[in-house]
Amino acid sequence: MKSKHFSKAVIFAVLSALISTPLQILNSIFILGEQGPPEVSFLVPVGIIGIIMKALYAIAYVLLGKGLPIKNQRLRAFIFIALIWITAYLPQVLGLIGADGPIAEVSFNIPILICDSLTYVIDGILLGLLYKEFPYQKALPCSKSALIKTILVSSVAFPIITFVLEQLLGVVSPALYIHNAMQVSNDNVVSFYLTFYGFFIITGALLPLFYRLTEYNNDKPKSALRFGFIFSICLWSPVVAIMIAFGTAILPTLIYIVTFIISIMTVSYMNGVLIRYFSI
Repeated sequence: MKSKHFSKAVIFAVLSALISTPLQILNSIFILGEQGPPEVSFLVPVGIIGIIMKALYAIAYVLLGKGLPIKNQRLRAFIFIALIWITAYLPQVLGLIGADGPIAEVSFNIPILICDSLTYVIDGILLGLLYKEFPYQKALPCSKSALIKTILVSSVAFPIITFVLEQLLGVVSPALYIHNAMQVSNDNVVSFYLTFYGFFIITGALLPLFYRLTEYNNDKPKSALRFGFIFSICLWSPVVAIMIAFGTAILPTLIYIVTFIISIMTVSYMNGVLIRYFSI
């Protein structure tokens, strides 16, 4: 990755933070009705993780998103951010609908969802303004039937694999069950699991499409693994990490990040094999 691309990633992250932070503060004061701006103890970790998150988004665009087969470069960047929003951000956030407890109370509500979504719109515009040097790349042929079949398998495989890995962690230590890490009450455990992993079906379904539109077009043997690595590190993990600012313990959160990386890379590799297998 060239130094100018890294510099632009830093600029993108800082500009995004400068725009989104006032929105979050206004949301807290006027919509959520909190007395005064959020505490520094909350803003600092959210700000640090948020800047790292947005820098990783820009890096992922350079490594992955620039290959989207869209001629208009600004639209290409906007669509890339939209794919992140619907594939990584939205399923994780909506998965908290079934949760209760102090962490769910401060990390999810409709005003926060709307405000966060608005920042993704802004990010799409900013990214398109900063990165305008990537030429158009044609998409390689891909059987629609093969893609649809892979989407169906992936939509089931991702939540199941992730659930199994999380349950294995819970056997090692009950503190590592996701409902314990999220401080969900015993009465809401079933509801939480149904919604949390239910929304992961969206991610599972969109992973093959995201892959097909980006790294698949490089036509390299390890393209699916490369996609899974970039997606899990740059796009999925930051959304998990930011939960630390909302109250999840650091060690379990880091363990979940590793678990998700394993799950996403496994499913991504499987998707790469299936798309080609179903195309035969």
